[in-house]
Amino acid sequence: MKFKSIISFIVLISMLVASSSVYATAPIVKENIIPSQTQAIYSQEGELIALRTLNIQSDTKINKEGTSIKLTQTIHYEFSSPEFEAKYKSEYENTNYVEHYFVNKNNEIYHDDVKMTDEELKQEISITPNPSGNLKLSALSNDANGIPAICHYYGDYSTYTMACYDRMNFENAPGGNNIKKTSSIQNVYAVRAMNTIDIFYGDYKTFQGAKVAFSSAALTAIFTIETVILAIAAGGGAAIAGVTAITYYNICNGDLEKAYGYLKQI
Repeated sequence: MKFKSIISFIVLISMLVASSSVYATAPIVKENIIPSQTQAIYSQEGELIALRTLNIQSDTKINKEGTSIKLTQTIHYEFSSPEFEAKYKSEYENTNYVEHYFVNKNNEIYHDDVKMTDEELKQEISITPNPSGNLKLSALSNDANGIPAICHYYGDYSTYTMACYDRMNFENAPGGNNIKKTSSIQNVYAVRAMNTIDIFYGDYKTFQGAKVAFSSAALTAIFTIETVILAIAAGGGAAIAGVTAITYYNICNGDLEKAYGYLKQI
């Protein structure tokens, strides 16, 4: 499996070098627009609050200096009623986030003008079947959601226990700070935290699916963030899955930071 991973990495490097050579004198811009994804957001009473639509686009420019990648994610909320918009607008704000990667002629990678370290780039990611299918939540809970190792809640529709880290890495390991709170459903920050954990769970599943899709397109079950970025730079079948994986990785971390912040206010 390790040998297969190395072969895939070499193929990506070859594709990237070939692209740079062909367009050394004539820069080219490649655009990938990922199909938008819509997720429904519900209140704890089961009422539809809003529809969240995520749009992702990548723009890759190849010239004699190297390959630059611009990733843009736009999140738009469409509220189900003026009443819900007035109540939740500050919680669910439309956002636009842009990040940049640059791969130079020596295949050194920069993220937003900062050179990425080997520790960031070389961490191996293994794909396991059904990564979110083995949830083990409290046997006493009637209502539960999330990923227990990272961020989740469980309760009886009256009192809930919530636990969350504020970060995760590309291989799904939790990191940063963690917090655990128990609260009545009447607490507004508990409700906001649980709503955010519901969103995180959907984003997490999409993130895992994108990694599986990348693994399949790149013909390897073991890869690194470096492999993903080089695949995006080279284009081809793995590029779209790579863009989706990196974007949802950032979105998941945004969800965790938000949920953690709500729990701190309980």
